[in-house]
This record gives sequence, C-alpha cells and structure tokens, in this order.
Amino acid sequence: MDFPNYTEGVFATSSSGNDSLEATKPPSSKILLTLTLSVVAVLTTFFNCLVITAIAVTRKLHHPANYLICSLAATDLLVAVLVMPFSIMYIQKETWGMGQVVCTIWLSVDITCCTCSILHLAAIAIDRYRAITDAVEYSRKRTGARAGAMVALVWLLSILISLPPLIWRHYSGDAEQVDQCIMMHHHMAFTLYSTLGAFYIPLMLILILYYKIYRAAQTLYMRREASRASRYSSVTNGSMIPSSYPAGDGNEDKGAQSPEPISPPEKSFSEPSTEEPPRERLRKSVKTSQGKSLPA
Repeated sequence: MDFPNYTEGVFATSSSGNDSLEATKPPSSKILLTLTLSVVAVLTTFFNCLVITAIAVTRKLHHPANYLICSLAATDLLVAVLVMPFSIMYIQKETWGMGQVVCTIWLSVDITCCTCSILHLAAIAIDRYRAITDAVEYSRKRTGARAGAMVALVWLLSILISLPPLIWRHYSGDAEQVDQCIMMHHHMAFTLYSTLGAFYIPLMLILILYYKIYRAAQTLYMRREASRASRYSSVTNGSMIPSSYPAGDGNEDKGAQSPEPISPPEKSFSEPSTEEPPRERLRKSVKTSQGKSLPA
C-alpha cells in the first residue's frame, strides 16, 4: 500500500473542499452592505406609510399643498418595496437569475420612481417659492385641481425621461445578457440626456429656488422688523415720556424706571356733574331773548 500517495490524495481533497467553502462564503463587507440596505428599506417603508396614513386620515392635512408630499411619499414607498429588495438580492448574488422580463420591469420602476422622486422635490421647491413670494395671489390659485395637475405633470415627465434608456437597452442588445440586469450607455449624448434630465437639472433648480426662498424670507423678516420699529418709535414720540432718567432721580433703590404712557384724566361717575342739561340751556336762552325784546 502506498501511504504517501494516499495521504496526498486526502490532503488534496480536504484543501479543495476548503477552497470551495471559502469561495461560497460571502465577504464581511457584502454582508454589512446587505444588512444596511435591508434596514434602510424597512425604515423607508415604515416612515412613508406613516406619512401617507397621516395625510389620508387627518382632515386638516387635506390641503393642496400636501398633495405633492403625499405623492412623494408614495414614490419613495414604491422604491422601498419594488426596487430595493431586488437590488439587495442582486448585490448579494452578483448575478441576475429572475429572467429578462422581471429585469425590464425592475429597471423601469427603478428609473421612473427615482426620477419622479427628484422631480417631486423640485416641484415642492417651486410650490414653496410661489407661496412665499406671492402668498396672496398664489393662495387663490392653489386649488386641488392645480395640485393634481402638477402631480400628473411630474409623473409624466418622469416617464418621458426614463423611457428612452429602456428602449435603447432593448434595441442595443444589452437585454441579451442572461445573468446581468444592467443598463449600459454607449453614447455620450445619451448619457448626458439621462443624467441631466434625471438628476443635475432638478438638483440645480432645487438649489436655486431654496436660495431664493431664503432671500425672500430674510427680506420679509427685515421688513417686518422695520415696520415694528417704526410703530414703536411713533408711539414713543407721541404718547410716552422719555425712556431714560438722569442718574439720581426717582427712587435710588430702583434706579432708572421704564417710561409710562400719558393718558387723559378719567372722569369719575360718582361725582355730580356740573354741566347743565341741554333743555335748561335752551330755556335760559329763550328767557334771555324775551327779556331783551320787552320795551324799557
């Protein structure tokens, strides 16, 4: 019996088994990423369900301004339920095993909902900018029909932005990859179109509008403070004594005292009135005129 050959075969078999176990064992970084994404998906689902429930149940929140917020919460809920679970599985396995039909649906929902979420943020920024800069006029124009039309416009723009990449993927041959579910861009113009429309243009719009909102709010605050200061100065100059006293005047323990308004003396109702009634004055004037008209 050849012992050296036998031991070599045993060690070779055990080493190959250990290599296969190490190959199938996922790294710790991938496990941590999977757990983090799972927690984010659960929290996103929970909080967006709370937002939708609060707006649907509370009557005070049935306002056209909250339609966009409710639609944004619904969009994020779709991302958390329909996009993130498949994405976690894809990251974990590194291969797509659910077929190209599911892949197309998943990519469609992913691109459309993510684009729609960003466009919702831009629409909310526009709504808040109009509400601050033109509050009176915009409060009359902000109706339920207009808010619903804005929500529909956001969804339509999202579909129009996300539809060309899907059509390009179908006709470019990327859908023939059975074990992958990705979207590849081969042309710079197409990449600029998809990235600018879905991210960079809405982001610049949001930043510009919120900067204008900040400046408008600051201007309104300064005007309000100036109006309050002018009213206080007019009241002080018209009906109040000076706000400070020379040192040593008044009570020494209290020091300088605050000004007190000067009001006219009040008439006491307990004291008898010295004024004559109108009837007595009329009678006296008649007697005086008759006395003057008599001959001497």
